[in-house]
Amino acid sequence: MFRNNWIRVPLIVGGSWIAWMLLFGLFDSHPPRSWLIIIGGLMVGFSIQVFNWLRVQSKFGNVGQEVSEVRQKRSLTLMQDISRALDTCKLAVESLPSVKLRDIDVASRIITLRSKISWNSWGNVISIKLLEVGDYLTEVEIEAKPFMPTVIFDSGQTWDTLEELVAEIKKSDSQPSSTLLKDGAEMLHELTSRPVNFSR
Repeated sequence: MFRNNWIRVPLIVGGSWIAWMLLFGLFDSHPPRSWLIIIGGLMVGFSIQVFNWLRVQSKFGNVGQEVSEVRQKRSLTLMQDISRALDTCKLAVESLPSVKLRDIDVASRIITLRSKISWNSWGNVISIKLLEVGDYLTEVEIEAKPFMPTVIFDSGQTWDTLEELVAEIKKSDSQPSSTLLKDGAEMLHELTSRPVNFSR
């Protein structure tokens, strides 16, 4: 139930508002004033959610709540061995201006990157984990979470970043590597340059 932003955001903001009032001694035992503080906190949280929802709707149209989730996950399968898939993901990350490569753990096959800070976001920490499922088949799992753990809503920046990253990885995967093209050209040249023996 609390995964619904229309409930979660007002409750978190309202709870923080009440805690702030308690901290500064503004929350007393007088019932009318206490109820006004609680309702005020919930209304502030609801207003923040409405504002964020309007921003998401204006940018993406009529979409579901998943676009504004602060944590996002994607998965895709590459028809490559795991070492080439790691290179493909690395090249995709390096070609995007919206993210910056932080670390590549070759042993664990995990790439860590960070999305850039903007005026309304502290950015995200994104991890790309590669799992070998066959000789030429690699599962890629991408997970993004806010750099600041206190972030409770997102206006679609995380969604945009991951969609862009997935599209770039797919584009890199669809382009045959220069090594494969070179090997194929050499094989074709070798086949066509052999003398043909017509005698039996």
